[in-house]
Amino acid sequence: MILTVDDDASVLETVKTVLEKDGFRVETFGDPEKAMEYLAGEEPELIISDVMMPGMGGIDFKEAYSRRFSSRATPFIFLSSLSDTASMVKGLECGVDDYLVKPIIPDFLRAKVRSILARKTRYSISTFHGDLQKMPFVNIIKFCELNGMTGDLEIRSETINTTIKFQAGDMIVDDTDDDFDEVLNKLFDLTSGTFAIYSKTIDYKEIEDSTAEFVEQADKPPVSDKKAMGQLSGVKVGKRLFQIQTEHVVYPENRIVTIVVLDGKIVMKNSSPPLETDDLEEIGKIIKEKHAGVEAEVKGKINSLTQKESEDEESAQERFNRLFEEGFDKYREKDYAGALAVWEEAQKINPGNNTLEINMKIVRKKLKEMEAEP
Repeated sequence: MILTVDDDASVLETVKTVLEKDGFRVETFGDPEKAMEYLAGEEPELIISDVMMPGMGGIDFKEAYSRRFSSRATPFIFLSSLSDTASMVKGLECGVDDYLVKPIIPDFLRAKVRSILARKTRYSISTFHGDLQKMPFVNIIKFCELNGMTGDLEIRSETINTTIKFQAGDMIVDDTDDDFDEVLNKLFDLTSGTFAIYSKTIDYKEIEDSTAEFVEQADKPPVSDKKAMGQLSGVKVGKRLFQIQTEHVVYPENRIVTIVVLDGKIVMKNSSPPLETDDLEEIGKIIKEKHAGVEAEVKGKINSLTQKESEDEESAQERFNRLFEEGFDKYREKDYAGALAVWEEAQKINPGNNTLEINMKIVRKKLKEMEAEP
């Protein structure tokens, strides 16, 4: 189902007529708030929305949808009669997938919809979401780096809504974009809000046709996007962070797996029995229960877990992780010089760490701002 929102009835009729000829079911609304009520009961494949509407505009509608349905990865197309570059940039920066200028050209609309839906199905999406109070931004980007993540990190708060892109664990940064630096500054200082991680993995279908005789014999996992959203959080003890990750695993059996990571090492793993349901909403509830249970278990076992770690000599990676966390603690205390000093020590251990370089860039900018103050 494709949902379209526009206060112009003729536009709704055009979109509906064009896309229904291609076999799509199309639901239309002239009011974004009524569309939001409808979306509470049904998830669309794609949303097409006007930008300028009375009351709730398209950008506000998109951001409200992302906050309310944070577990969804619904693509958006914006429609507008505004053709100036500034309006297009504003629309794209709020996370939409494409932007079309009115009047609508039917063949162009069809091509854009097909392209976006094809791109959506090319990936198996692994998702996590959580609370920034439990998992600060700096720890989230460290998680994305350690997991070699390619995909999007969405941050939602009262002061900023943005999407950060990753490629093979590296944050994609435009060093020439001063606005991006300002966004990073705000993200590092966030103490509340939510996040969602959309990690794109390989679709084996892309190589299947050329290797069909071998693929048939291969014992490979099925590629599917039918996975419930996982959860990611942290439990902090002194200067150390227990990272708790709960995920819906579909291969080789449909089950829920939770791991607890400390200083880059898995110190606890909890796997559920095979699930008896395929209902994603029900699995989502199970994930929340399992995650909360492991969080409580970690809090009860903290002494034994930390004692187990202290019995081993601190490795270079463990020292790097400890310094990374100490630097962030100093950053949160606004001791920017102290944070930089600690992170410079960490850089000697791992000089090519992209996340650390971004952290140091931010803290150096903070120090320059302080020096410039009268």
